[in-house]
Amino acid sequence: MSAAPSELSVVPELSVVVAWRDRSDIARALRQNAATLNGCRAEVVIVNAGGDRDDLHSLVQDCGCRTLRLIEMPGLHTFNKSECLNVGCHVSRGVSLLMLDADVIVDDTFVVPAMEAVKRGGCFVSLRQVIESNPDVRPETWRKGSYIRERVMTTEITCADGKYASFEYRESSDGRRSGPGIVVVRRQDFTAVQGFNAQFEGWGYEDFDLQVRLQLALGLKRLTFGEAAHLSHPLAPSYAHTSARNLALGGDNYNRSELRGTLSADVVRWGRRIIEAPALGRMRVTLP
Repeated sequence: MSAAPSELSVVPELSVVVAWRDRSDIARALRQNAATLNGCRAEVVIVNAGGDRDDLHSLVQDCGCRTLRLIEMPGLHTFNKSECLNVGCHVSRGVSLLMLDADVIVDDTFVVPAMEAVKRGGCFVSLRQVIESNPDVRPETWRKGSYIRERVMTTEITCADGKYASFEYRESSDGRRSGPGIVVVRRQDFTAVQGFNAQFEGWGYEDFDLQVRLQLALGLKRLTFGEAAHLSHPLAPSYAHTSARNLALGGDNYNRSELRGTLSADVVRWGRRIIEAPALGRMRVTLP
């Protein structure tokens, strides 16, 4: 059933933005996320980052999300997660933004408290813990029965003017780990730092970079809580390379006090080429 015009004029408290490219597990993730996101009256904005359009429409057709929008970026051949998330956030309408991976299932232990926290202002919230859907999946560096239970790697940055930022990555022998890419932030704060940095390649470190700039540029407090399930799959072979490259680029930017992303530049570059898919986008699938 199509949404009524009066409903579409209401600005949602939360926009959930997902960058997607040929991952079939988005169907399961959306179905299991639907109750939580519908309870928040959130809109879900899926940006097709060069994947098969027909496959995406088929996968999300019966997902159960109350308000669903599909965004196409015609001619995009190379996956750039930062660029896609910037475009998705630009076309979204929510007061706050939730960056959500296509293979992650969240619940009220994270979404509701995170929305309440950022609404009060002065902070952003990232997911404390991700649990693998396959209990046998562990980081490659861990062996089953390892004596070490948990490893925490913390990075702290102190600037010449006294500004400070930190981020951390937790990894446990049972496969639990941090979820820095699942973050809730006020739209005005996201816009103030110009979103993600599309100078980054592919994906990897773009989430930590956003956290660093929100702290250094705006003085926001970093909060972490809640947990979510990750639909287990092999890690992309290119991830290690792109993460290392993006980390180095981020560090160079901080050295030069360059704390802005590429939101406006991405919007200008794509301009009218951004298409909201008519089959589902304009219908904005709405449940009774």
